[in-house]
Amino acid sequence: MGRIMRDKLFYNGCFAHVFTRAIEKRKIFNDPGDFEFFRNKMAEVKKDYGLKIYHYCLMETHLYLVVRIGEVKKFSEGIKVLKQAYAHKYNKASKRFGAVWRDRYRAKLIEDERYMLTCGRYVENNPVEAGIVAKGTDWLYSSSRHYELGIKDPTVESYVIESKVDESLVQIGSTEFEKSEAIGSELFQYQIWKKLKK
Repeated sequence: MGRIMRDKLFYNGCFAHVFTRAIEKRKIFNDPGDFEFFRNKMAEVKKDYGLKIYHYCLMETHLYLVVRIGEVKKFSEGIKVLKQAYAHKYNKASKRFGAVWRDRYRAKLIEDERYMLTCGRYVENNPVEAGIVAKGTDWLYSSSRHYELGIKDPTVESYVIESKVDESLVQIGSTEFEKSEAIGSELFQYQIWKKLKK
């Protein structure tokens, strides 16, 4: 499935997995102050632009968010404000001009809370997969410590799901993330495909 216009795929109130990367795979988060600046800006943007952040992970070269979008247009504006604010800080500190981010952002629609949890685990496991830390809670710049250790994070909207997702579903979630524009059951993906063909 090719790239899809965001305003055609997303709708007010939907869940989404958002991903964005720095240009040239450049390390744009270089010290704890960089990560904290971005995290504080995320907390502002979620309040000002009506989105809810359930999971996130800030890596040196890229970031992931698992969100609920209040209004699609406001969400896009909020992400733009967030990235521009950090680009300005980064360029000023680096004494450079020009683009910092590779593209606007990429996002995939998530079916429901179960898949949101699966996606969240995928996101929070990134530093482990990258070989940076042994376990997700060792990485200070994700929502993992909020959920696993109970360390309050003002960026995160907590939620509780009664039925736990087993490891096979976690693996399916990761695979579906790589292959499609929607994360969820086959029926959900078929419904999205049908909607987009209209």
